[in-house]
Amino acid sequence: MEEIIECITSTRMPDGEYPVFSLKETENEIQAQFAWASIVIIIGGNIPAGINDKIKTELKEIIILEAAEIFSNKVGEYLDILSKEGKYSP
Repeated sequence: MEEIIECITSTRMPDGEYPVFSLKETENEIQAQFAWASIVIIIGGNIPAGINDKIKTELKEIIILEAAEIFSNKVGEYLDILSKEGKYSP
């Protein structure tokens, strides 16, 4: 999981900035966020009462993976638009 987060957040974007990842984890909720430019993806889920640590870890990984996938797709779409407008060249 750390490798996925590191890969995304260490990728320099066309504006010279880097995406940011944050994880909010409370007793009742897990929320993962990836953000860059105007793209902000927040995925979260409630933690059922009495859930064991193994299941909680798996739930956290699923939430992070989903946020990472959606974020990556949205960044790709955004860069495609910029490319078509002549504002970005891969």
